[in-house]
This record gives sequence, C-alpha cells and structure tokens, in this order.
Amino acid sequence: MAARWRVLLLLPLILLAACRIEIRVPEGGRVQNLEGSISCGPGETCELDISGFFDEAFIAVPEPGFVFTAWKPRNRSLCAGRSARCYLSTVGFDDNPLVQALLASDDVFFLVPEFSRQDALASFDTIEALPGGGNQTVAGGISPDGSAIIGSSEYGFGPGDFEAFRWTAGEGTVGLGDLPGLTVNSEAYGASLRGTAVTGCGTSDEAVEGLSSVREAFRWTLAGGMQPLGDFDGGQYRSCGLAISADGSTVVGVGRTARGDEAFRWRERTGFSALDDLPGGGFESVAFAVSSGGQIAVGYSTSGRGVEAVRWRFDAPIERLGDLPGGRFRSVATAMSLNSDVVAGRGEVDYLLATRTPVNEAFVWTEANGLQGLGFLRPRQRNSEPTPVAVAADGDVIVGNEGSRPWLWTRQHGLRELQDVLIAQGATELTGWLITSVRGMSSDGRTLTGEGNGPFGERVWVATFNPRFPN
Repeated sequence: MAARWRVLLLLPLILLAACRIEIRVPEGGRVQNLEGSISCGPGETCELDISGFFDEAFIAVPEPGFVFTAWKPRNRSLCAGRSARCYLSTVGFDDNPLVQALLASDDVFFLVPEFSRQDALASFDTIEALPGGGNQTVAGGISPDGSAIIGSSEYGFGPGDFEAFRWTAGEGTVGLGDLPGLTVNSEAYGASLRGTAVTGCGTSDEAVEGLSSVREAFRWTLAGGMQPLGDFDGGQYRSCGLAISADGSTVVGVGRTARGDEAFRWRERTGFSALDDLPGGGFESVAFAVSSGGQIAVGYSTSGRGVEAVRWRFDAPIERLGDLPGGRFRSVATAMSLNSDVVAGRGEVDYLLATRTPVNEAFVWTEANGLQGLGFLRPRQRNSEPTPVAVAADGDVIVGNEGSRPWLWTRQHGLRELQDVLIAQGATELTGWLITSVRGMSSDGRTLTGEGNGPFGERVWVATFNPRFPN
C-alpha cells in the first residue's frame, strides 16, 4: 500500500506544481526529505497530496552495496537526469493562474531515484582533537596529496586557547606549538606536499605600541619546528600566512602596514616582502593562494574601480582578472590550481539598494576564457558570498561554501550540494550529520576536509569520494 502525506510541494526549479506527487523507490535505497520526517523505503510508492504551503528538498540515500546515480527521466518526472537534491517548491506562485490550475487538477508527477549496484565510492571520518584540552577543532586545510590535514584544536592552557595541529593517518593529531608569547593561540591555514611544511599565524611577544601579545605569520617544518615570519613596519603587528607552496619554500598572506592591510610574500632566501597593489582606490590587498613552486599568487587588491581579483607573477606587474557583469565592481580570487592555470573566486553580480545587500556569484577564470560564473545552488535564494576554497589540478573540480552550505562544482555536472554527493556515493552516515564547511581539497579532487555538526558536536572531518561520478 502506498504511504500518503498531505503536504504542498514547492517546485522553484521546475516552475510547476501538481495536486499529487508519487515517490517510487526501487531496490537499493530510500528517498527522504532533509529532516527525515518524510521517508520512502525500497519498493515503496509514497504519495504526496498537495494542500497548503510547503517548501522541501529530497535526497536519495543508497543502501550498502549501492550508489545513487540520478533521478530517473520519465513522463511527468521531477528533477529528471539530475544527480543533486530535488527541490520542490511553489513559493512565489500564489498569483500564477497556471500553477493554481495545476494544484486544483488531478495531475500526477513522479520522483523516482535510480540506484546501481556498486561498492561505496565515498568515505567519511572525523579527526580527533589534541589530547589534554576540549573537543573543539577547526579545520584549516589539506596537503596537495591529501595525506595531511591541518587546523587548530582547543588546548588545555586556558579558556579559548587553540593550538595549530597536523593530522595524518599514521600519527594522528599532533600539536605544532606556538610562537613565543603570553598565551598559546595558533592557527594553521596552508600545508605543503605531504604536510611537511605548514603556515598560519600565532600569538607573538613582539612589542607594538604597548601590546604584549599580537598575531604573526609562521612557517612550521617537520625538521625545524615553528619559525616567525615577521610583518610590515609601521602598523599594528598582525600578519598571517594563508597559503604555502607545495615545495614549502614560499608563504603568502596578509600583513599590517600604517596605511592598511597588504598582501605579502615570504621566501626562504629573501624573507618578508610586499606584493604590488593596484593604483587608485583605497590601500588594501590580500593573497589567498600560491602556485606549486611559489612563483604565482592570487587574491585581491583595491583600485580606482573598486575591489578586483588579481594574480601576482613575481617577475611581472600585477595582473587584473576583471569582474562579473552586474552589481558594483567587486571581485576576489580565493583559490587556484597548483599550476596556476585555473583561478576561482567570487564577483558581485547585483546590489540590492533597498537593503544594501550585495549578491555574489562564484567564478572560474582562465587566460583563454576570462571570468565565467558558476551559477547558484538555488537561484531564488542567492547567497551573498559563495566562496571557492580549492581547485583540483586539472581545473575541472572546485569546492567552496555558501554560508554554511558547502558545494561542489564539476565541469560536467555544475553546482551540487557537497553533502548530497557524499551520501549518494555511499557515505550514508552523513544522514545524521550537517556538514557546515569545506576547508580544503587534495589536488586530485578526491580527498576533502572541513567542519560539521554530528551526534557528538562540531568536528573536523575527512572524506574521500569520486567527484566525477556519475560519468
């Protein structure tokens, strides 16, 4: 017998509604809404009667030995051919006579998942905190080969004290220490190949206008421990390393000058130096990513036009990457492939004057095609700051965050919710979790790290998957 619920299903992506929707689930998994209050199991047909206001999204959860491939195309099917979650909504269509006529009709639409027999393609696990402190951990990034995860973990020196850590499967979570200062508070943001060099920032005892504890960029190495990198002269002592080259020789990030924040480069042979700023506008720049050999960095700089994504070639003038059409002139480059051929970031595409709210879109940049927008997870609910975090070596896979909603973009499938993809590929334990961020991706696009909320609170996680499935 078919299960029945009396709900109104809202369909913003397909722009229609029906008086009844049938969820028909074959062998191999189930279909449920995000909260799990509606669930349709293997072999069941579940009917959803429309009678009122509702806004929902459905995911397909495979059983062990299966993966979810796509929503099945058929006559009057919903989300046909898509491998992402299926949004169902009629929000905003109260005055639409076509929608209202469909709601009053006897029409039936179908939501049918397709499962295939295959061992799980995805795995999911959590990273343990440092011993002796609290359980709170914060993800910072991952090494290009995926073997080392970095971040910070609550430690037992005092309330709110965190220590940078490095995690590997063989050694577990190991603290990296801190720079000399009154407190222990260090954070890690970038790792070299295999994680043998790490950068971030920590407390420092450098005396600046009476301050006894300030932030300073560091480079930690397996052989030499933590080394302070310095800061610009004239400003409050506050620098931070945000990325490190795969060979560990170059760190980029942001420092403080008397005029404002400025992007820096630190190299083993030459030390701490400023990166160029665009002419005009305010004085502000930040470098977020660096190439494998340390020769190229990306970030943003201010100019007479506004805020602009830039690329620094260390033997050439600063390079403007442009902006997406619409909105004010504001773009930021936040991630880059190891060879620097593909850059990702966000650009403003609209500005709502009534609420003074910017609307941004994630982009990918190449020399051949310039800036190209990646679209939106939900066109009717555009987040103000979708931010790419990492780009695979071939440029075909990008991960990022829209607020607390991590996403995956592939050249073949476009934008999808990252958690949905992991569940579809067999990481079904995630149905009891909420992934709140992705912080790094290996260069092959197969290993990820970030933060999430689960049965035991907030944790740093590590996951493996196949970003190109289904092919």
